[in-house]
Amino acid sequence: TLFFGKDKRLVGQKSHLFDEQFGTNVPFEGYRYAVRFDQFEAGLYDYATNELIAKYIYGIDPTGDYFDADANRVTIKFRRALTDGVLPFDGDYKLIGQ
Repeated sequence: TLFFGKDKRLVGQKSHLFDEQFGTNVPFEGYRYAVRFDQFEAGLYDYATNELIAKYIYGIDPTGDYFDADANRVTIKFRRALTDGVLPFDGDYKLIGQ
């Protein structure tokens, strides 16, 4: 999971969607957005609105651009407008294995 777009207004708050996805295993640190992914699918989530913004499922639209088994690498693309232009950048993201 890649968290990004830390919002000071969300620090110390609760997100029902975040709690549903992570329970008490991961503390909510105020990142508004997250991309949860594995080799089969990727989802873009907004923890301020508790909504799934976008979803890609490899089985529905298989493309060699998404998962490279040889490199064990996933490539994810989404439109900036989905996050109001907020993108992961140095110091404003957190990557965790889940």
